[in-house]
Amino acid sequence: MEMDYPSFTNSGFGTETIILSQGEYVLLNMVDKTSCPLGKTSEEARVKLRKIKMEHLEYLLP
Repeated sequence: MEMDYPSFTNSGFGTETIILSQGEYVLLNMVDKTSCPLGKTSEEARVKLRKIKMEHLEYLLP
């Protein structure tokens, strides 16, 4: 499994980052060790981030 680790960011709710895992963008929360699949394209990931009120992390997407 190939994983790309971008910079971490502190959103105020915990430390989150977005990785590309097996061709899909995934939101990781490093504090409570949870993950949320965002989609296969950066546009799908942006839409999902807006739905879960995490649009401040969009800058991590290409």
